This record gives sequence, C-alpha cells and structure tokens, in this order.
Amino acid sequence: STQSTWGAFRRMKTLLGSLVVCLVVLCVSATLTKKSACLLISDQGFVCDEQTVQTEDGYVLTMHHIPPITTWNGKVVYLQHGLVDSSATWVIGDRSQSLGFILAAAGYDVWLGNNRGNDYSLGHVSLNIDSEDFWMFTFDEMAKYDLPAMINHVKDQTGAASMTYVCHSQGCTQALIGLQQRPELQDMLNGWIMLAPAANVSHTTSSALRVLAGLRFDWMVMKVTGKLRFSLDSLCSSFPTFCAQSTCMLAGCESADNMDFDAIGSAFPAGSSSRSVAHYTQMVRSGKFQAFDWGSTSANVQHYGTATPPIYDDFSRLTVPTHLFWGRKDKLADPIDVQELINKFPPSNLHVHPIIENYGHGSFVWGLDAHTVLYPELVSLIDSLSASFPDRAATTSVSVSEKPAKETSSSPSNSLLVFAVVTGTVVLAAVAAVVIVLRGRAAVAVAASQNQAPLLDA
Repeated sequence: STQSTWGAFRRMKTLLGSLVVCLVVLCVSATLTKKSACLLISDQGFVCDEQTVQTEDGYVLTMHHIPPITTWNGKVVYLQHGLVDSSATWVIGDRSQSLGFILAAAGYDVWLGNNRGNDYSLGHVSLNIDSEDFWMFTFDEMAKYDLPAMINHVKDQTGAASMTYVCHSQGCTQALIGLQQRPELQDMLNGWIMLAPAANVSHTTSSALRVLAGLRFDWMVMKVTGKLRFSLDSLCSSFPTFCAQSTCMLAGCESADNMDFDAIGSAFPAGSSSRSVAHYTQMVRSGKFQAFDWGSTSANVQHYGTATPPIYDDFSRLTVPTHLFWGRKDKLADPIDVQELINKFPPSNLHVHPIIENYGHGSFVWGLDAHTVLYPELVSLIDSLSASFPDRAATTSVSVSEKPAKETSSSPSNSLLVFAVVTGTVVLAAVAAVVIVLRGRAAVAVAASQNQAPLLDA
C-alpha cells in the first residue's frame, strides 16, 4: 500500500540520518595538538607526576599521579577512564569541579590510569605503532593486562595496603572482567565505585553504535582496518559545536548547558583501537557480555580454546564492596542493561545508588553540576571505604618526580585510511538507500496510476 511504502521511506530517512552519525563517529584525524593531562593539572596549581607502567605483554602505559596538596590522609584513589578517553577526563574542569582535583585537595593520593592505545599509552617494548599486531586488542586485553599492571604499580609506589577504584564506562567494563579473571586483585581494593558501567549493551539507544553493529563494523575491522586507531580528533577540533551535539547523540547527556564542550574538546577524544569499538558492536548484536569474537571457530579456539567467545557472567567471584551509580538518560549504558547487570551481582556486595534522573553517559565525568550533584557523595563514600594509615599520613609525604607540563599530539598512524574505508562504506549504503527509496516512490506512482497496490521487491 501507499501508506506502507511511505513508512518504508521514513524508515530509510532515519537510516540515512543514522549513517551520518556513523560517519561522524568514524571521523579520523591527522596530527593535532591538544592539552595534555599534566598541563591541565599544573594549570590548576597541582603537581603532575607522570609515570610509566609496563604490562605483561609489553605495552608501555602512562599513569598521571596527583599528590595531595595538603597533608596526605593515607588514602589512595585510582581513577580509570572510559572508551576513547584518557586520564584527562578527571581533570578537564577547574579545581572546584573535577573529581581528580577535589580528591587531591582533600588529602587523597590520586592516580589516573591510561589504557593502551590512547594518546598517553602508545608505547611497546617491541611492536611498532604502525603494525597490525600493536592494535590487535580490545577491552579484553585491558582487563587482562592493563588493569593489573596499573593496580600493582599504584600499590608498589604508595605502599598502601589497599586503594579505592573508581571507574567510568569502559573502565568498569575492564574491571568487571579483570576482577573475575584475577580475583586476587580484589585484595588490593577496599572498594570499587562504578559510574555508568558498560557491560551488556544490547538495549543501547545509541544510534551510532546500533548502526555500526548493523554494518558489521567488526568485520570491517578484522578484514580491513584492524591495525588502525579509532579517533574523533579532527571532528572535535574543527567543529566543536557539531562534536558537542554528536557526543549527546552517542552516549546521552541531559543538555548541552550542563557541559563545557570547549574544555572537553581540549582533551577528548584520546583514541583507542578500532577493535575496542568493534567489540561493543558485537555485544549489541549478540546481547551478551562476552569476549571478542574473532570471526571463526578456528580463530576463537586459537584465542580461547573454545569455538565461541567466553561469557563474562561469573559475578559470584566479585567480593569487594561495590557501589553503582547510573543515569536515566544514559544511551550507552542503558538503564535496562544496567539493571540486568545489577540482577547478576551478588546482592551482599553491591550497593545500588538511586538513579540520577537527568544524567547521561558523559554527565558523570563532564557534568558541570557533578561537583554538587555527585562528587560530595563520592568523596564521602571513598572516605568510608578507604583504609587509613595514620602513622604514614602523619609522618610521610608523597614522593614525586615532577616533570614539566607539555602538550601532546595524537599520532596520525594510518588513520586516514580507516576514514576512507568507512566513508566509502557509508556512501555506498546511502546510495543503496536512496535507490530503494526512489524505486519505492516510482512504484507508488505506477500503482496510483493503475489504482492498485505497489509491488516492491527492494
């Protein structure tokens, strides 16, 4: 019928709009200069201590350490960023707004992690950054190698018996996996705070992520773009307003008025591997919180010893006190998916805080009102979870090796190629969609002239 045909036309328009979002998400940059985390930290009057950490598989990560500006209270906090983000996400605001500064000002010893593949963790003991082997990782490897390396480094550097782990988005994903695989890591944590945790994402309302899942982005990554970085630098640098709107579309935010997108764009996005993004698209399709699917039975057997990727659902192994904060408007960590995660957790170890009605995914780290809506509760919670060392706090100052603040540049690597590949894919999909629409309209016209329902074979 004419009505059903125009319904298909409207759906196609929606698809075309989503494809545009897809193109936005995959905008890849040439080299550009951004403010480094250390520059952001020193600008606010704090000391930035930059340290390197080597993982078991040879990646060289950077951690940013902010010593307390007052007498150390003997408590240690480790903050871990989300997807295509970095340590800078905790310090992009002024000293009264950003969680990293608020904690350091209150006497906490603050450590900011950086996962492999972002602007600060592009080193390896033997692999070249332009090699496919360097980029052959997802959050599976961040959980298996990056998380334990950074937790152990913080413990070794501070001498603290335990620390509080605070994560956002993918930082929670890797911890949900890593603490299952390496339960001994929990002995080094006195508590764990999850902000907008992304685990199962089958109910995500992020148009871009759903389109990427439908376009089989993981197949493109494995066949074509696997050795390339995933970045949004050029978009956010050249079109900050458009970047702001896209950020809201991707992950959810209550309103642009609650975010300073100029500040966000000075440090975000920080890049990751294309496979890390592809991993989430696989979970959109499968509806399961599971390891990366390498595309064939033989490849999965080679990586896991099983024909299908392992499912990450052994939450009974998580015994450390856990607190969860979530937002009603979160498009990436959709409340339905977060509720499923809550239902699988041992209830004795999980405290679920009331959902924040007007918070989206980025609000937990970028919200201008987070320092009044959320952070006072977090600081109080961290204080109650943290183990105190009064003998050390009273007599010991935190040792740092201060380095000059500097600006950082993101490497272009082969990123322009992935831009060309994905752009071509999107254009072809758009052309196909237009053809289908035109055929539908022609069928409607013919049907109208013959006073019969159109027959569509598209």
